[in-house]
Amino acid sequence: MAIPLPKPVRRLIDQCETGFTVGKKLKLTLITLVYLVSFVDLVPDVLLPFGVLDDGVALFLLVKVWCSPTLASGRTADADIMDTPPSDAVPVRNTAHGGAR
Repeated sequence: MAIPLPKPVRRLIDQCETGFTVGKKLKLTLITLVYLVSFVDLVPDVLLPFGVLDDGVALFLLVKVWCSPTLASGRTADADIMDTPPSDAVPVRNTAHGGAR
């Protein structure tokens, strides 16, 4: 039985399949570091082990983000896939404007 996750966490995990830009990875790293060092926490750290568990989950998600594919800035994974020709593609000779003979 899978544990139901909040929508933002589910979207983050799903996006790990397609990847992030370096800028997005750095932004998520900064947010995670601020969360880890701040006194504001979803579960206070004095409630062991649950207080430490939420910090561990935040670190796990950050590692998952950095292990995901890195996309070029301003591109999506779909655009990268569309730019890659299939392995069985046959090159087409350009015959416009008196093309190669």
